Parts: sequence; C-alpha cells; structure tokens
Amino acid sequence: SGDWKPRLSQGFLRFSPDGSFVIRAGRIGYDAYLLAESRQVGYSYIAVRPSPDFYGQISNDDVDGLDVAYTHRVGRGLLKARVYGGDSSGELAFADRTHSEFDAGIAGATFDYLYGGWTARVAFLRFDIEGDASLPLLAGALRATGFPSAIAVADDIDDREFRSQGVQVGVAYDDGPMLAQLMYARIDSESITGPDVSKLYAQFGYRV
Repeated sequence: SGDWKPRLSQGFLRFSPDGSFVIRAGRIGYDAYLLAESRQVGYSYIAVRPSPDFYGQISNDDVDGLDVAYTHRVGRGLLKARVYGGDSSGELAFADRTHSEFDAGIAGATFDYLYGGWTARVAFLRFDIEGDASLPLLAGALRATGFPSAIAVADDIDDREFRSQGVQVGVAYDDGPMLAQLMYARIDSESITGPDVSKLYAQFGYRV
C-alpha cells in the first residue's frame, strides 16, 4: 500500500515446564519452511534472496494463535512434533502496482527428525481464506452473460471462504561451513482464486 508503518512480526508468551514441552501464545511464526521460521531474516540464508518461486507460495509469516511442541529422543536423534493454529492476515502485491488484503484461519503441523547436522521435515498446512467482498458482484456479472464457461467460473469464485492445503517435505544438512537443502512443496486449492502449486527446491552452499 506504499506506507512504511512498523508492524509486529512476532511477540508471544512461552511456557515450558521442561526441556521437551513448549507452549506459545501470541503472534508466532508458523515455520512451514525448513530452517526458516520467518522469511524476513535475510542474513540466515546463503542465497542473496530466498527463491520467490518457492518461498513466495506463502505470502505472510505469522499467526495470531498458539502452538504446542514436544521433543523426544528417538534412537540417536531427536523427534520434534509441533501443532499450531490461529488467525492471520496479509497483503498480496501485483505487477500493476495494486494490492489485495486478506484474512485467513490457519492450522498446521510439523514433524522434524534431527540427527547430527541433518534435519528432515514433513509439514502440513491449511488455509481458510475469507472471500473478497467484490467477488459476489463479479460472479453476478459472469452469470448474466449466460455462457456456460462464465457461469462455471462464477460458481467457483462465489463463496464466503476458500480452502487451500499444502504439504512440504524437506531434508537439510547444516554443519560448520556447509549447508545443503532439498525441499518439495505442494499446495492444492479448492478454487481458481488460489492456484495449485508444485515446487522442488535445491541449494548447496559453502561459507568461506
């Protein structure tokens, strides 16, 4: 929208009765991407900028809600499970210099296994996005044309809420100066307002 107003990206209360169990409530990151709870911490990446084709699938970083995490030793490594949910809002910017705001309910879970410098992750994420107020007007105009294809599009976009759900599978090796990552992500959407996405991302770096 062209302004530079400061915005709180994370702020939460944390309760941990022992080293394995953690509850957080407030504004948290939902940590869908491996080694990246927030996309804003640029210096934690080897790349000059994270790949927008991969990291751009999610347009905001935070959830106003809570999460619960539990860590348990399995074999010689650690298994970490985390579930979270809450509300989120954000903006989408377009090439014609316009933007769109949205509100969504978010729920997800991540399962990590850590062993030495290795981390493997399976993450699940679901968005329930509120429909734009102008969509019913557009749907009405499309139905008025009488064309079957236009009516089909109108039926697809004329809803109060749209659901998208995704899964990410990744493995990373981060030890000393070396970092390697391989990640796959897929997002399936019920509506054309959110396209289906399937992406594979690989990176190798050596710090000197």
